[in-house]
Amino acid sequence: MKLVKIVPVATTKFLNLYNAIYEDNGKQKVWIFSSRNTLDNLTCLTKKIHADTVSVVPRYTDKDGDAAIILNKEFRMPINDYVYSFVSGLIDEGETPVQSCLRELTEEIGAKPEDVTELNQLTDISFKSEGLTDETAVVFEARINKLDKQNLQDSEDINVVIIKIKNLPKFMKGKTFSTMAAVYLPMLVREFNLQKATK
Repeated sequence: MKLVKIVPVATTKFLNLYNAIYEDNGKQKVWIFSSRNTLDNLTCLTKKIHADTVSVVPRYTDKDGDAAIILNKEFRMPINDYVYSFVSGLIDEGETPVQSCLRELTEEIGAKPEDVTELNQLTDISFKSEGLTDETAVVFEARINKLDKQNLQDSEDINVVIIKIKNLPKFMKGKTFSTMAAVYLPMLVREFNLQKATK
């Protein structure tokens, strides 16, 4: 396949739509994709990859001393419903991914920087849905020791949910999750069961 040109279709404040004109076995075809980038910064043209968003897996020890995970129950307009997911958001201009993590933890679950006892980067920059967009994410895991009041934006509808890891299998039945949560939560359960078996 060979990319011929990119044609802008629509431009909005947060998201742009493009037609990628490309050649495939001698035939010219069109692929429609979205991006947060302007035409001169598209990954398919520049081949430069930068971090657009962060996601944070907040681990917690609850009042009973049990290992727990903090989830967001967040309303998402494209599905017109609530979904369980992890803390996430766009990296603001001038921010590092770590700074963005700490800000998002404060905004979405009320964990101030001093309440984050550990912050580990789990992934390098990776694409979120590369057939649809060039948007990227960096994923972190955080240890949280205290929660306070959220500081949400007007457009955000987020409820904080704390779940003991041992209760996750039952909790996950019949609920809607983001892809990252759907993949990561069973891994936490497996890790928990392995630790319990070796004690």
